[in-house]
Amino acid sequence: MPMAESVRRMRVAVGGFYHETNTRARARTRLADFKAYQYAEGTGLAPTFAGTNSEIGGMLDWLEENDHEPVPLLFAAAVPSGPIEHDCYVQLRERFLALLADAGPVDAVLISLHGAAVVDGLDDADGGFVAAVRAAVGAKTPIGVTLDYHANISAALFEAASFVSVYRTYPHTDMAERGREAARITLAPDGPPAGVMRKLPLVTVPLVQATGDPSMAGTMQAFGEALAAPGISSVSLAMGFAYADSPDLGATVLAYAREREQAASVADRLATAVWAQRGALLPKLVTLEALPAALASDQTGTTVVVDPSDNVGGGSAGDGTAVLETLLAAGLGGVVVITDPDAVAEAETAGPGGAFDAAVGAKADTLHGRPVRFKGLVQWLGDASFTNTSSYMTGFVTRMGRCAVVSNGKLHAVLTGRRTMPFDTGILTAVGLDPQAQPVIVVKSAIAWRAAFGPLARRVLVADTPGICPARLRAEHYSKARRPIWPLDPDVDLDTDIDIEQKARQP
Repeated sequence: MPMAESVRRMRVAVGGFYHETNTRARARTRLADFKAYQYAEGTGLAPTFAGTNSEIGGMLDWLEENDHEPVPLLFAAAVPSGPIEHDCYVQLRERFLALLADAGPVDAVLISLHGAAVVDGLDDADGGFVAAVRAAVGAKTPIGVTLDYHANISAALFEAASFVSVYRTYPHTDMAERGREAARITLAPDGPPAGVMRKLPLVTVPLVQATGDPSMAGTMQAFGEALAAPGISSVSLAMGFAYADSPDLGATVLAYAREREQAASVADRLATAVWAQRGALLPKLVTLEALPAALASDQTGTTVVVDPSDNVGGGSAGDGTAVLETLLAAGLGGVVVITDPDAVAEAETAGPGGAFDAAVGAKADTLHGRPVRFKGLVQWLGDASFTNTSSYMTGFVTRMGRCAVVSNGKLHAVLTGRRTMPFDTGILTAVGLDPQAQPVIVVKSAIAWRAAFGPLARRVLVADTPGICPARLRAEHYSKARRPIWPLDPDVDLDTDIDIEQKARQP
């Protein structure tokens, strides 16, 4: 019996650059923001990411399991925020390329990107990043890319990559799985498959994009059936990021197969399926005026109040006060997290157990309400951090900075020194609060909060709040987006003329 042919051991460069940019946010994103959140080079990548539910973690784990040699380069990520300073982007890109050059010849490159990064003076930062790597390694070296479900995918990125894998879950719980898929398909012995990209004239807000919700059920079923078809290597849907104004704004379908014709047929069918469901992709909201009565109508269990327009994971400052002010005025209890280093300093002055009386929140800009006077006692004070145990970003350490909890006896305000996304119950337990004991938990998020707080929520109310991640899209917020696009232009027809063929590249 003949022996199976051994798989050649490959040297595979691994790294990435990750940012979801909200172009309405005033503060620019700097190099210090990347280094404060996630930044690792060379030998630092494996200790940081191996075994975590992250794309880099999945890539590294797959390479080790299949006896390939990872060549760790650089991974830098910042909390979603405003446009990236041009010099910062150039420094990160050039450092990545320098490490790639220093590593010597590689057989492939695996890159983790978000897909909605915008740089001052550069709308398509992600596409430019992959194009620069392509120029460095040449036309024949396979490049595999992972992207966030909210990527605004450009033609430049698609054409420069050999294979692109997009998260299939929202909340994002399959990041490591996508990293593994990117490694497996990019390094396939017979080379990456042919791919086809279809761009849709469709932009929706994160609130309606949860992959487990009825609004997305038909779409996800169609993608699951397509993925199971013989000959199909991968299919992806990126719903886009509505708060990054760029020419590439909107939903994208990708399909990969051995035969280009099959990939094209599947991509067309899936694009039509997504388009057919668009009527279900409009949010249902509770006005701030109606919120107190809605909360009072049922006080059993925990109610999660979603503050979508101050979505920290969408680039907002996390200091919006609209819901806080509403709860205070109605005398309701619960917990609200507010980013406010100045208020933390006021709590420091008062000291543990001391009286707190200060203006809280709404200091980053004027778009998220007004500062609200909060009177109470300092219940907790200190540096707060936690290791994520939820299904999202499992294993990562989150640092909240210097924090304080002030309470008026009913309502707790968690004041944080750093913007912190509510993707783990640690955002409360790290400051001494029991999530299960809260009648109301306010989350500054759209959907990703469900990975942590979903199991605790007896019911969910989505508030119609002001901010830079609005649940209702307005045409005046866009100057660069390709038009027409639904729902800004309600009479637009499906047009998938963006027909980009990507031929399999042989190593």
